[in-house]
Amino acid sequence: IDLGQLRTTLLAAKAWPIALGVASVAIGFVLRSWRWHLMLRHFSQKVQFRHSAAIFVSSFALNNTLPLRAGDLARTFMYAKELDTPPATLAATLLIERLLDAATLLLIFFLGLWFMPAEKIPPIWMGYIHHAGEIFSVLAVLGVAVLVLLPKLAPPLLLRIERSQSRSPRVEKIKQLLLQFARALGLLSAPGLVIQLVVLSLLAWGLEGGIFWAASLSLSIDLPSYAHLFALATATLATLLPGPPGNLGTFDYFAVLGLSVYGANRTDAASLALLAHLLVWLPVTLVGGILILRRQGKNALQQIHQLEEEHP
Repeated sequence: IDLGQLRTTLLAAKAWPIALGVASVAIGFVLRSWRWHLMLRHFSQKVQFRHSAAIFVSSFALNNTLPLRAGDLARTFMYAKELDTPPATLAATLLIERLLDAATLLLIFFLGLWFMPAEKIPPIWMGYIHHAGEIFSVLAVLGVAVLVLLPKLAPPLLLRIERSQSRSPRVEKIKQLLLQFARALGLLSAPGLVIQLVVLSLLAWGLEGGIFWAASLSLSIDLPSYAHLFALATATLATLLPGPPGNLGTFDYFAVLGLSVYGANRTDAASLALLAHLLVWLPVTLVGGILILRRQGKNALQQIHQLEEEHP
């Protein structure tokens, strides 16, 4: 990467596309917050959207600044009483949320392999790309089958767990948590709700791809239209790898790889990745940080550390 050119490109960024990128972030997080709210409302009609949305954004601000997914820990335990929902149920909603995100990003990724410019694909890779598409199709069918069969398979399993007895209070507590978690997964038995969750996932991640598009407009980098979504998929899937808070490094490196295979040179790709990462990270961290200070005050970090000790 030419660091001098990188600096020149970033300093020449236009402001108005950045505003578009911030709008994409905002609308995307509204949709993702609403998706989580729909899951919560399945268990408690008392939950208000403004509360669940504030908690959702706050948890991402914590994930962006603290290690070990502290925001997920806070969303599961710190806000359970406020949401009037057991922690095990909240953990189940986070699992479903992650599965929806992973499925959507994998779909975007594999479509990106098919749309990749032919001249950028070494001939030896073509077979692997086609096989990857076939494998994903099989996995998609299996995933749908699991979603259909899970609500039917869960009740006998729940009954068996309920009938099991133990004299150990610890084992009994674990059993109750497992029951709460399994019952929460029962929301997948509502077809209308599942369709809403899937549609919201597709729309939200489509808007996240708009962040890369806005960054490329700002930096005057011309790329094929699908390159932005493919870079989003490679960058976001890479955040599953262990990394520092805010995914600094993992997000950017794999975004550069995704943009490079669509024709961007390394310096332009790095400029675009850094600007897109800033757009993804900064607004959510600022808004979420303000919400945490308003709700938890200066003792927020102390509460998080206490949760990490109680739930290692």
